[in-house]
Amino acid sequence: MNQSSHDHQHTHLYVDIDDTLILYQRGGVNPYGFLENIEWDLNTDLVDAIQVWADANNAIVRLWSGGGAKYANHVYQQVKAQIPFNVDSFNSKFNLSSHDSSCEEQNVSAFIDDDVPWITDGLDNARLAWGLKNHIRVFEPQQFSDCVRSGDTRL
Repeated sequence: MNQSSHDHQHTHLYVDIDDTLILYQRGGVNPYGFLENIEWDLNTDLVDAIQVWADANNAIVRLWSGGGAKYANHVYQQVKAQIPFNVDSFNSKFNLSSHDSSCEEQNVSAFIDDDVPWITDGLDNARLAWGLKNHIRVFEPQQFSDCVRSGDTRL
């Protein structure tokens, strides 16, 4: 099956690495926290919610980081034994589209990030500012986990 037809059958879930999938034991924002050897824990609440949501939506999970696709992949390699869902690809924060951009408008997707204060400025502005115009749901990690726990797995 080629990538284009594969993408048409799935939704996409983009999940941030630092302070979202990986929670650091020191406060604040921790870009590249994994490389700095900061004590961390896997966000198991979020991992469990992603598994439920991905199954319910036939979703493709894509991990991303402001640190870039290589950093996202590096972190994933360290934690993949603890993650029950498949990860399709790794992206940088500024490259959050499908592999086949011609399909992007037809794909519905969700986006999870710890750093979304801009969401209060209006979701439409946030989507445009972050290149998220095609992402129909944007969540903070706890919000995502709470939605799924309450039974809300729809887009």
